Amino acid sequence: MKQTKITKSAKGEDCSVRLPTICSFDNDKTILAHIGTSFSAPNRAHDFHACYCCSDCHDVVDNRVKSDFSSEDLLTAVTDAMMETQNKLIAKGLVIIK
Repeated sequence: MKQTKITKSAKGEDCSVRLPTICSFDNDKTILAHIGTSFSAPNRAHDFHACYCCSDCHDVVDNRVKSDFSSEDLLTAVTDAMMETQNKLIAKGLVIIK
């Protein structure tokens, strides 16, 4: 997977998903998680449709680890996280809105 400036920007960031009882709150485990797609999918979402996410939350969101969260709860969490991440990307100058 090619590392873009946006994917690299996740390093050291706080997890934006923060699933209760799941999130590690470990900035060393934060990556850019693309929303609604698998990392192995050939048509992965654009980096703008992603969020800063720790590996523990990412495992739950991608259903690699089972949890008690409903699909609706997970959708809300990643949507909120994506908006938070987009605001950070704008603040970092990685996304410019004209």
